[in-house]
Amino acid sequence: MHLSRLEEFMKARISIPLILLTALALTIPIFLNGVPKGNDLQQHFQFALTVFDSLRTGELLPALSSTTNSGFGDVGVRFYPPLSYYVLAVFRLITGSWHDASALAFSLWFFAGGLGIYLWSREYFSDAAALAGALIYMIAPYHVNEIYNASFFAEFAGVGVLPFSFLFVSRLLKKSNAVNIIGLGVSVGLLILTHLPTAIIGSAGLLVFALISLPRPGALKASATLAGSAAIGLLLSAFYWVKVVTELPYVNHAGSEFVARAYDFRLNFAASYFYVSADVYNDRFLWFSDLMFLVAVGLFVPSLLFCFFSRFRDQNRTVLKAVAAVFFLGVFFATPLSSFVWEHVSFLQRIQFPFRWMVLINASGAFIVAAGFRQLVSTYSSRSRPLALLASGLMLIALAFTATQVIRPAMFIPKEGFDSYVAGLSDKESYRCWWAVWAQDSALLNKEQVTAVDRTVSVTNWNRYEKSFELGPGGSGSVRLAMFYYPNWKAEGNGQAFPVTADSDGTILVQVPSTAVNVRVYFEELPLVMASVIVSVLAWLAIFAAFAIFFIRRSVNYVNSNSNRKLI
Repeated sequence: MHLSRLEEFMKARISIPLILLTALALTIPIFLNGVPKGNDLQQHFQFALTVFDSLRTGELLPALSSTTNSGFGDVGVRFYPPLSYYVLAVFRLITGSWHDASALAFSLWFFAGGLGIYLWSREYFSDAAALAGALIYMIAPYHVNEIYNASFFAEFAGVGVLPFSFLFVSRLLKKSNAVNIIGLGVSVGLLILTHLPTAIIGSAGLLVFALISLPRPGALKASATLAGSAAIGLLLSAFYWVKVVTELPYVNHAGSEFVARAYDFRLNFAASYFYVSADVYNDRFLWFSDLMFLVAVGLFVPSLLFCFFSRFRDQNRTVLKAVAAVFFLGVFFATPLSSFVWEHVSFLQRIQFPFRWMVLINASGAFIVAAGFRQLVSTYSSRSRPLALLASGLMLIALAFTATQVIRPAMFIPKEGFDSYVAGLSDKESYRCWWAVWAQDSALLNKEQVTAVDRTVSVTNWNRYEKSFELGPGGSGSVRLAMFYYPNWKAEGNGQAFPVTADSDGTILVQVPSTAVNVRVYFEELPLVMASVIVSVLAWLAIFAAFAIFFIRRSVNYVNSNSNRKLI
């Protein structure tokens, strides 16, 4: 091992454990007190419970939940990116506790985000600078608030994945090889599988970063390579997004209701003090979003000024311009400056909350902190020392704000009762945005599994994907099942298929003959969805095979190299 590599390795052995310790420190209140409450907590853990129950029975990819909504079920798990819930479920299988699983999962995502920023910054700057950027990223108020108050669990996980996409774009533009191409593809695929709004926002930032960073000779080749990596990411995540693209009109989330009122982008900008009425500003706690935004500006702008108004600007100029562009892109879309764009781009409105663009501000800002770190340190011994003290003071203010205004006020579900809380979510109502468009409240009034007028009914099977029952003779017509309708439900009996439709309350109606019949109602995936699953499985197998070959070859080369040295 060369001396420079050995030095880098030794430095990483110090920095990476420090990042891990910081991640654990940020989650100490969760380990001690319980899981922070939040508006979306119930839905996140209902999804996690569905995934957990599926894994326990050997099913890797649940298509729906059959227990929520008093057993009427819902299909939200088809549409929400699954990765963060698999992490929770696996930790639950290991620890046997939802509280411990949550604390470990939160620590993991804190660590992942810090590690990603560290590795990305380390491509250009010293180990100490990269570590500074990583730690700032982890303690940024908006990032910590995602889990301590907002309960944006999937977004929080996505923020842990996002820096790796920037890392591999940087590496790929420096050196186009299979490892970097696949690395970018995997990071993009995982980002899609974690949180769609973050994936969309991150993709915009990655596009700007890549376009500015493209090498001028060879830009076309580099663009094609980046596009190939993006295609790999789409293949790896196809099993998820194909369902979203083809079936989203079937759920309420696609309706106008979920871009209006509380979800209206006009009511969710950062820095909106002069944009909304005083009542809205106070009622929606936008003042707190503004404080987090101002703290972020205080964290990152001094380092940005150090980079661009000092001699340091001559080094890594292109990447700094690219990252600065990403930073200002985040500021633009997070604030009312971009209101005219939000007004005219309906797709953008599906992100719902413009302040979500702060994920770009934090990622690019943390890199900028790393970029300005050397100049900040050197400024302490110059006439400009007050500027260095000001920048350091703003960083301490950010840390104090995160500790006293984000973590300390958080309200927790006590760890002793959290497992009971999660278990009780099994049959609770899920959020209406994930109900099928046919579903109505009135359906829940009749919970009888099978309702058939003037006919005997004997239920023989009632599991997640299949319901079977015997009907005695009687009048022909329809029978009602206490399940919400979805087009994938089919029915058959006595060798023939029966029509399946939605009742006025959104439950399943099966048209049956007047004779005695054994009816089987089952959930069937569309061929396109099944094909997407096969494509993703093959893509992941190819990735694992490629990395196995790479590491085997590397190990063989290492052994041969050592053998040759001994012979010499």
